[in-house]
Amino acid sequence: MKYGKGGDDLNIGKKPIIFVVHSMGGLVLKKAYVQGQRDRVYGEIVAQIRAALFLSTPHRGTRLADFLNGLLSVGILGHSSKQFIAELSRNSPTIEELNDSFRHYAPALQLFFFYETVETSVAGKNMMLLQQSSSTLGYPGEVSQPLNANHHEVCKFSSREDPNYQSVCSVLRDLVKQFKDTASSISKSNSLSRAQSIEGFLGVSIVPEKDYTSLLDKRKAAYSGYLRVLDRENRYTAFLISHLKTKSYNYGYFFFHHGDSAKQTPADLFKSLAYQMSCFIPDYEASLALLSDNGLKIDTMDARTIWQKLFLSALFELSSEALLYWIIDVLDDSDRAIAIIDFLSHIKTSKTPIHVLITSRSDPITKTPVASICLDDADDIRRHAASEKQYMPGNPKIR
Repeated sequence: MKYGKGGDDLNIGKKPIIFVVHSMGGLVLKKAYVQGQRDRVYGEIVAQIRAALFLSTPHRGTRLADFLNGLLSVGILGHSSKQFIAELSRNSPTIEELNDSFRHYAPALQLFFFYETVETSVAGKNMMLLQQSSSTLGYPGEVSQPLNANHHEVCKFSSREDPNYQSVCSVLRDLVKQFKDTASSISKSNSLSRAQSIEGFLGVSIVPEKDYTSLLDKRKAAYSGYLRVLDRENRYTAFLISHLKTKSYNYGYFFFHHGDSAKQTPADLFKSLAYQMSCFIPDYEASLALLSDNGLKIDTMDARTIWQKLFLSALFELSSEALLYWIIDVLDDSDRAIAIIDFLSHIKTSKTPIHVLITSRSDPITKTPVASICLDDADDIRRHAASEKQYMPGNPKIR
């Protein structure tokens, strides 16, 4: 499996593995699993082996030489030496050693044992080649089930309606669903854990979503009767963010607030935007995780270094067809408005296009060449009016 053709394409060692084995194949699997557990070279693959379905495997050997000769005559084993046959006799040192070794690792697996219930014709004589007692191991949690077939036919099915096929398929179906559900749960848990790790690394103390919720509350409270009272902080911003959320765009936003020490500096802006971008872009999240693992200390850096590490050398180096949108609200409440505009002028170097909207009061400090956006298009005004309408009092006709 490690060196076989197509291993990389099948993600061997990265996804759960279920084995279905018949007769002597079950003994081979147990031996390989034990050896794999003891050899680090195969650790990645062995760790993904989650379950095994044994079909008429002689786990305990046999008391009768006729049993082994029977296996040979029906072509199950192929050509074998007498020494090999002796090692498969009931309670032989080889069988006992294999079972003793396997039992130490078996708890990591889900084990299912299917045994034959029909005699097999051997040299003109019908005989039960493998008893139930030899087809199971008796480990805690194992599941055993009979199949209406002889030793040779126990792994062959006549059709999808064959009860034997349905019994085996039912187990496989349940296992696959179980592993998929587990993988999904782990993925969600890992995503949450990574997000929390990035949040701690960047030192983001205020989750942006809370600011957006607060803005919506202000927006609702801004109506007095049928007169809309606009303030500089929520004019259009909530509408634009809602639009980006509805369209499932990759976006980030930041609200400067005079008097709030966590919402005044360029560093506050950059750390918040980096956190939000990591939530949309897995490759960027991985880049930030690597910086964190390498011991980078964001809290000791100035704004220029943060900009260099998190954006110029990380985000801007990633290529993506999806546009990024940033909304920066009330820039004039920042303690370094001109410096922020200077930083943002370098977004043209980003391999992924970034569109930035900045809102601010009319103030001399922001009289810098920056592209402006206004709602002077009829469609823009119509969409904005439709968005605002839901917050107005009165019946639908009045609105």
